[in-house]
Amino acid sequence: MHVNLGDVLRKQGDLAGALKNYREGLAIKEQLAARDPGRALWQNDLATAHGDVGSVLEEQGDLVAAIKEIQAGLAIRTQLLTSDPANAQWQQDLAANHRQVSAALTAQGDLAGALSAAQAALTLASQLAKRDPANASWQVELANSHTRLGAVLRDRGHLAETLNEYRAALTPYREIRSLGNPTPRRCAAIGTSLPTYVNAANRRLAFSGDEVERLRRKAQTMALHPRVQISVHRGAASLAPGGVGRCAQFVL
Repeated sequence: MHVNLGDVLRKQGDLAGALKNYREGLAIKEQLAARDPGRALWQNDLATAHGDVGSVLEEQGDLVAAIKEIQAGLAIRTQLLTSDPANAQWQQDLAANHRQVSAALTAQGDLAGALSAAQAALTLASQLAKRDPANASWQVELANSHTRLGAVLRDRGHLAETLNEYRAALTPYREIRSLGNPTPRRCAAIGTSLPTYVNAANRRLAFSGDEVERLRRKAQTMALHPRVQISVHRGAASLAPGGVGRCAQFVL
């Protein structure tokens, strides 16, 4: 209940109220996790609670406290995966946690730490994607991890390597194209993640005219699915109207 209320308050812009509720939820989950340390789901819930608190603190600009909370969740998830290395959910959650750490460290100016965390996320996401290329969620996890690593490399001034990562972020969608008719979940995954790549590439790198044209052609020929429409135009990325029927529209 505290988490749900915190989510609503956060969407409304009441970060102080959201933080209060997230912390109350965290206190409850700490008690549960302490009661039965061997119950993995309770430990995972505790890691999530730390991440919720950390994300709000980051939005408030308290990066030191935010990173402390996020890394607390990371430590729990690292232990979960160490105890159960074959658990795909723990692997996926840990990859996301590493990306969260990377983003927070980037905001703090610790680009070396951010790079290490982004690389750890990519390693985990790559293992998941190879395990089951037909899993759309894991392919999106891989794309997101390439994008995060690209963002860190960009901030470190390595533009050629950045572009390589942004290009690699497109590759998982070639796997998604083989999944058959689009479902709402698959369309949501494509529609929210590929525009992130497109916007990042479009805004944050200075492309030559030839490079822009190459990216345009790549977007046009990357047939994710016959009912996925890709619109190429300068500007930002957005979802197309029409829901699953059209699935998504991407603007470059």
